[in-house]
Amino acid sequence: MIHVTIRRKQQLIYVFKVTGHALSAPYGEDLVCAGVSAIVTGAANAFDSKGIRIHLQEGKADFQVDDLENKHHQTILELMKIQLKTISESNPKYIQMNEKED
Repeated sequence: MIHVTIRRKQQLIYVFKVTGHALSAPYGEDLVCAGVSAIVTGAANAFDSKGIRIHLQEGKADFQVDDLENKHHQTILELMKIQLKTISESNPKYIQMNEKED
């Protein structure tokens, strides 16, 4: 299962983590994983390097926001959330989303 964790401060995203594998099909044929990977990689490529730390590896993506007021970063994070939520609504057995306000 893919786990998405979003943490907010004052309604702004400061942590966005995606971990795991969907296991909805054999490796290399898993369209849920492919969709999630495309969304996360596309988002990572859209960030500039100032005010955010990104760590990507097989089965894990970790976005740590240092500059909460960067509207460009918040827009990308919100878009990534909406896209992943769309996949999770169609595939609830394979993606779990958890959002928390600190």
